[in-house]
Amino acid sequence: MESISILAWDVRGAASVEFKRIFRDLIRQHEPNVVLLTKTQVGGQKARQIISNLGYSKYHTVEPMGYAGGLWVLWNENQISLRMIEDTFQEIHASVDVNGSPIALVSFVYGSPSRHRRKILWENLVNLSTVHNLPWLVGGDFNEILSPDEKWGVVDAWNSDHSLSNALTILKDKVISWNKYSLGNIFVKKKTLLKRLNGIGHALNARPSPQLAILEQNLSNQYREILLMEEELWASKARLG
Repeated sequence: MESISILAWDVRGAASVEFKRIFRDLIRQHEPNVVLLTKTQVGGQKARQIISNLGYSKYHTVEPMGYAGGLWVLWNENQISLRMIEDTFQEIHASVDVNGSPIALVSFVYGSPSRHRRKILWENLVNLSTVHNLPWLVGGDFNEILSPDEKWGVVDAWNSDHSLSNALTILKDKVISWNKYSLGNIFVKKKTLLKRLNGIGHALNARPSPQLAILEQNLSNQYREILLMEEELWASKARLG
């Protein structure tokens, strides 16, 4: 078994073309052998079709309730062995196995915005802690949000066609004058944006605020545009080379 490298992402819908583009970019950067996707909002055959194109040999899913929730755990069985123990709407528990014997417990969590449901989640975790003595990794998002207005502005961050259209118009004008300097600028800006988004994500989890949510939305839109520019620039290089 290799060391565990886990990528957790709150995707807010896994059926879009943008999801696939961003997923590929995150996998290229971080090379995780386990991926947790939360709030996928996709289930059934549609979910299986999407997962089959993501490049992971094994998966376990929790169905969404209507358009709410949805958990996917993906992993490559030639790199790591996960054995599913149980799941609920908010959690997936698995053991990391070597030669059929568990050496650690992993819990993948996406806490409901509902305080009542989060209480159930915590009760489940407490109960689980009493029945094993393995090393235990708990990861994901406990979603400690107190009121809906604290999420104002975030829901539409990955669903607006307006910024995508603007980005494509800008790209059409700029691709002709592509050069090595501009490509380098994209890589630097993308790295900076990812660091800022990661920092804001931690800050929002610790203490949600409308101002940070708005900033996260703006940075998310910039990140989408950078990915589009990067793809177009590489395509331009291929055509010219």
